[in-house]
Amino acid sequence: MRVGGDRPLSAYKHLMKLLAYLLLLISSSGVVAQQLDAEISALQKQYEQAKPHEMSPLLNKLMVRRDRLINENPGHPDEIFWRLAQLEDAMLKASRFNGLEYRVRYGLPDKTEVVQLEKMTRVALEQSETIIRELPGLLSESSKDSVLTDRLMAIRNNRLPYLRGMALVIAADQGIMPSASSARQEAIRLLGSDAMQLRPSERVNASRYLAEAHAGEQQLDVASQILDRQLQARPEMDFDTLGLLLAGYEIRALNDPGNAAARGQLRAATTGTASHRLLLIEQAARHWMEASRQALADQDDPDRLAAHAELERSAFESFLLLLPEQGGMEVPDDPTMVYRLIEQRHGRLKVRDYKADHVPVSVVLSQLVPMLDDPERVPEAHEMLVSIVDRKGLMPRVQTRLLALTMRAEALMGRHAQAVDHAIKWSTIATDREEAFTAAGMAAAMSTEALKLSPGSTQLQSAKQRSITHLLQNFPDHPDIDQWLLESGVMADQDGDRTKALEFYEMIDGESVARVQSISRKARGLSVELVHSPVLPGDLDKARKQLDGYYSENRVLARKFPREASLARVDLNLLAAQIELMRSNPTKALEYLGRIQAHAIDPAQAKRVYGLKLDSAIETKRVGAVDAIVLEIPADLKADMLSNRLVKRLLEPGPRLPLDPLVDPENRELLLYLTEALADSLPTSQYHQAAIMEGYRRIGEPEKAIEFSSRVLAENPDLGTAIFSRAESLLMIPGTDRAEAIRLYTRLSKLDPADEPNLFWTSQLRLLQLMQEDGRSMDAIEARLNRLQRQYPDLGGMPYIGEFAIVRSGLNDPILP
Repeated sequence: MRVGGDRPLSAYKHLMKLLAYLLLLISSSGVVAQQLDAEISALQKQYEQAKPHEMSPLLNKLMVRRDRLINENPGHPDEIFWRLAQLEDAMLKASRFNGLEYRVRYGLPDKTEVVQLEKMTRVALEQSETIIRELPGLLSESSKDSVLTDRLMAIRNNRLPYLRGMALVIAADQGIMPSASSARQEAIRLLGSDAMQLRPSERVNASRYLAEAHAGEQQLDVASQILDRQLQARPEMDFDTLGLLLAGYEIRALNDPGNAAARGQLRAATTGTASHRLLLIEQAARHWMEASRQALADQDDPDRLAAHAELERSAFESFLLLLPEQGGMEVPDDPTMVYRLIEQRHGRLKVRDYKADHVPVSVVLSQLVPMLDDPERVPEAHEMLVSIVDRKGLMPRVQTRLLALTMRAEALMGRHAQAVDHAIKWSTIATDREEAFTAAGMAAAMSTEALKLSPGSTQLQSAKQRSITHLLQNFPDHPDIDQWLLESGVMADQDGDRTKALEFYEMIDGESVARVQSISRKARGLSVELVHSPVLPGDLDKARKQLDGYYSENRVLARKFPREASLARVDLNLLAAQIELMRSNPTKALEYLGRIQAHAIDPAQAKRVYGLKLDSAIETKRVGAVDAIVLEIPADLKADMLSNRLVKRLLEPGPRLPLDPLVDPENRELLLYLTEALADSLPTSQYHQAAIMEGYRRIGEPEKAIEFSSRVLAENPDLGTAIFSRAESLLMIPGTDRAEAIRLYTRLSKLDPADEPNLFWTSQLRLLQLMQEDGRSMDAIEARLNRLQRQYPDLGGMPYIGEFAIVRSGLNDPILP
């Protein structure tokens, strides 16, 4: 009884939970809808108060939010009104913003504008189709609510036909409808309705679309009558009047594009509003180009080529109406902008053959500019530019533009030296000082960057020298003059002319950031001079005095340029450490180096810091100090740094022969540490292995030396150093078979003494000594020694001649004269 009674109770609880969950979902959905609605309202207010450049992104955000609102709340009572708002924004805001629809349909748009208009048209079509489907049902459900019914009826009778009619005409015109004719016929039905109640400006707009729909259906007389009626009524909005005019010229062009072009151009000449003039000119140019194509297609006209050329020329020249002197556009802050705008529009004209004689150079350039953005067409553009760059008689404005584009094409083709020369020439004929600054700066910057990629190119080195010298000599007032003085100093330093470098550094403005950077460069230059030039008595004191001056100047500039001064201080501390190390004061050098945080600076500088630290520690002759520094060195630098210092220590001559083992305890201890530290770094290169091999041999560890010689010879059986090290190590181990050593010395005795003098003469000496130890015939030993001396009378000079004398004295025979 109890179990049976529990089942209905359990089902009831489950139903209540489900109901609560559904209510929660509905409530949650309502909250989200309210949030989105609030966001949309806020965006609408921002849009209404926004500046022109802010409006487009705000409208895009608004439409995205509203689209989400619609999709996440299907069946919402306000859904149809949201869709209507989306339709209104697509057609009346987005499509008309900045004349987007006019530019795409009547002017010379770019690709992004065409895409944007198509996007908004598709939004409008989608929303209007959905409203058409849902409206009948909503009207039937709203019969008891007179206010709602009135609102829905207004949509059906006024807003929907107006907005959808506009979208259909644009869609048919842009080719995004399955049937353009069906779309136009629907638009004629919607926009031609007398029942549609519109504001005066909207009536003008609807009439324009209606006329275009009739024109598209070849009802040109009807279209003209509609437009004429509206123009005679003198609509109050200038923007809408412009639309009527543009539509009228477009319709006229269907029969006679040349006539339409002439009329439109004449109207443009009398229009004071710059944006209106631009649209009228763009449309006229399009119509001139269409007329030119029609003239060319007339096979019965013997003068068709001349007519085609004349009409194309008319299209090019129509843009002259944009020049300030023609009452066109003025941009006080940048007068060249008008010419750039004309070039851009010329580039959008579909010129049949830009190489034709009647096409002016300015138009040729406009056709080449887009090619420079297409890697596959750059060679074609480059070839054309190079062919005309030296043409005489061009207007200065056109010539400078030609040089600028040729420079760009040369750079894209990797011909940077030629590009630099064109930039230099550009700077000499630039129409104003600012443009000249740009050209001269580009020449210098381009050559500098290109040389970084190809540092061995003498052509680029010469181009860099030319460009920077040109800038310094002709543009002392250039805004970046200090940076180029600094670069000139660096170049002089690289050429080894420190006097000239210092002259450039001193010319830099004392209050500029380049001045701080010059302190670094002066310190580096002095450092190089100390390393590569003989250091005479008093030179280190003189260098220290210069360094003190650099420190003082850097402290003053640090107040204005703290970051740059901090970087310069790194170079100053490095120089100070170097001077102290050269003064045999390694502890003081380490003190300066300790002020530098190597992990926080440029990798090249950090490498130098670690190198100087290691050198200073080695000079203290304390293994503990060296070990402390080695632990600091990053793993990727350790092997190279240790091997370089080890090899340097290995250059120290032995007590009798240059390559004998070292006996000084301090040197031996340091050599042992460096050798084992390098071995512990697990190096893989042959160079590092050979250094370890020789390190062990020179400190009297022949077994380890033989182990590493085996590794090295396995990779390079003919490496003289490894052959020698193995032979010497074998002799150091008591009781080893001397036959292998003799074979190895014999191989080395065939070397050219000019290439490896120490290996050759030590091997010759060892062979004679081994012959003596093995009890070989005195005559054979003497004969070998005599042959050697006849071939090389000085027997390798000191100290080898003395060792050979000892061998000969053992033969009881005087040394040969």
